[in-house]
Amino acid sequence: MTSPAALQLYPATLPCTHGENTAPTGHTLRVRIDSDLPCHALRLETAHPGTAPRLTTDDTTAVTTPGWHTTRPAPGTIHAHHTDPPPPPDGHTWLELTGVHTGPDPGPLEVTLTADLGPDHTTTTVCRLELTTPDTPKITGFTPEKLTIERDTQPVLLWRGPKPGEDGTLPGEYFLQRTDSKQPPAEKKLSVKPDKEGYCRYPVDTKLTETTAFLLRYSVKAGQHQTLEDRAVTFVIVREGDIHAGDLSANGRVTLLATPQECPAPANSETDKNNCVDYDPAPTDGILAVKLRPPSDSPQVTVKVIVDPDSADTHRYVRELSTAAPEVNLQLPIPRAATCRIALLGEPTTATVDVHWFALGSGKLTGKRKQCDQGDL
Repeated sequence: MTSPAALQLYPATLPCTHGENTAPTGHTLRVRIDSDLPCHALRLETAHPGTAPRLTTDDTTAVTTPGWHTTRPAPGTIHAHHTDPPPPPDGHTWLELTGVHTGPDPGPLEVTLTADLGPDHTTTTVCRLELTTPDTPKITGFTPEKLTIERDTQPVLLWRGPKPGEDGTLPGEYFLQRTDSKQPPAEKKLSVKPDKEGYCRYPVDTKLTETTAFLLRYSVKAGQHQTLEDRAVTFVIVREGDIHAGDLSANGRVTLLATPQECPAPANSETDKNNCVDYDPAPTDGILAVKLRPPSDSPQVTVKVIVDPDSADTHRYVRELSTAAPEVNLQLPIPRAATCRIALLGEPTTATVDVHWFALGSGKLTGKRKQCDQGDL
């Protein structure tokens, strides 16, 4: 009697594939055949409860193990046979099947392995293969290389997103939308090459003449009827740019963005222990820009920003900046009447934090510096 462990299927998971998200060469499955099993042929079969097979083969499907060949009697079924059997192995045999394709539907899939051990003698093992969708993509650290630039200068945008595959390509696509007072928002597909960790650098192909906001979107197909996306926003300030909204019939000429206001900022040095600032409710919608600059000899420094919107339908959101780099920037949209707290965490440091308020209306953002503990956050 043969142990069920005599036949094993690897890997335990495969990604769902469909359309542009399909691996052109398919996936690879490996079957481990125990050394005590005199296997002359192997059948791999899957059940198809739906209308479309969830595991399929095509003309590229093959066995790469020497001495074996394949036939494909039906979708989701592979037969592997000895052609010129090699000498009996000293250990177990690995049967490698390439060019196996998966369908668009995620979830568990039963795969039946049947080994032919001789005349009227077989053994069967049922394995579980999990078909998975791609992880939800995430864009982090979307910020301009320089927050403020001169007029008629092309900014550079930086961010980190999904990691590329082994061939250096991404399974999804990036899109960028820019908004200013001169042209309506228009989305553009980007051609970027992230490094192996997903870091991207994109020089904007247009010179800016005014303060401009950017919306970055990443989209990837996850099956036949599902698309996964993530978005991030940032802006670039243009010195002496034309930031007027134009002639309005009610009020005449108005200013879209007022001069940035420098706000109270936290510190955590030996002489200044006010490591926290509690800001009063925002007088209008606006954008809060936080710049963290640790000293060159400083360990990692962390700034925590907590925003509490004044709405039952909107939840608190928290962002953290942790870096040992020379400088890092963060921009957050602040709705009217929201309260905000910024804290500098960790051991005493000579790191500096700059906070600026960009009002999308009128009114200054005021706050009070104080000392707080980690438990207060």
